[in-house]
Amino acid sequence: MQIDFWRNAYPILMVLVILPFMGASQSQEGGKVRSLAYENGRAAYFNAMGSELALHNGIAYKEYVPNESDQGIPYFESEDWTDGTIHYSGVSFENIPLLYDVVHDKVITQLATSTTKVELISEKTTYFEINGHRFFRLTFLENNSRIQTGFFELLYHGRAKLYVKWQKERKKITESGQMEIHYEDQNRVYINKDDQFYYVKTRSSVLQVLEDKKKLVQKFIRVNHLNFKDQYVASISKIMAFYESAQE
Repeated sequence: MQIDFWRNAYPILMVLVILPFMGASQSQEGGKVRSLAYENGRAAYFNAMGSELALHNGIAYKEYVPNESDQGIPYFESEDWTDGTIHYSGVSFENIPLLYDVVHDKVITQLATSTTKVELISEKTTYFEINGHRFFRLTFLENNSRIQTGFFELLYHGRAKLYVKWQKERKKITESGQMEIHYEDQNRVYINKDDQFYYVKTRSSVLQVLEDKKKLVQKFIRVNHLNFKDQYVASISKIMAFYESAQE
């Protein structure tokens, strides 16, 4: 279902259509007045609708049906709207209400001219930012079974980069004769080094990728008591910052 915004823009749009034809036989001075009125009307139209024009290019979002027995949520960090930034269809928008559905890897917004939630087209989204987290859409070859095209948060940007793919799996679990929905984390962390992406999670996998400074990294991990079991995303972020600043 394509979102139609013309109903909301119609009154202002009609001004733009009618003005050029009003008083065609009037004087040159009158023509200047008409031109000014047209430009004012045009500006009013884009002030009212221009900030959302590209965002109407999406589909109606199919919402989850929540239940009190649900464990977790299908969104990144919060199920409440968060004002964020998004670069969509070549245009940057700020203070836009956003949700990030990490089950289906979809960015959701809600327009000021409608109460309908809109699922934005992923291919038109270059990046978006919510709560200080910036996500980029990375594209990989379809036959790449190790890593799929989608949105990745950029955690560290230097000569090497660190990305995390936040994702959840929606599982139906039956307990005591009742079905419950559980949203389970399936997050994956990648180091992008020398134009290659490496999946990392454990201490050994990180050391293998950063083997050129292995001893220094080992010492850094030991001195800072980094936790790869429960806090591996934060731990690897700290390691990357140290790795690029460390001198042999």
